[in-house]
Amino acid sequence: MWRIVLFGMSLATLVGGLQWVLDPITSQVPFVHSLFNHLFFTFSCLLLTALFMFGVHRKVVTPQIVVSRVKQVLQDFNMSCDDCGRLILKPHSRPSN
Repeated sequence: MWRIVLFGMSLATLVGGLQWVLDPITSQVPFVHSLFNHLFFTFSCLLLTALFMFGVHRKVVTPQIVVSRVKQVLQDFNMSCDDCGRLILKPHSRPSN
């Protein structure tokens, strides 16, 4: 969920930024006036900044870290898990003599 929100806001900021930079009037007007001319970029940039300030980027990365650590621990017990948290029992291996 958060990954989609973060990706969507990043894409909106990128598109708005390209429109802002490619506008020929941007270099001729003051900075603040240019931002008022491109409200889509201004609001998407502000929302993306707010998302990062509230730590959404940590909510995207943290589950992957937890899953990788759980898989590492379960490997000692000849088990694993998928990304949804379901336990996977691996076949029992016999020690060689």
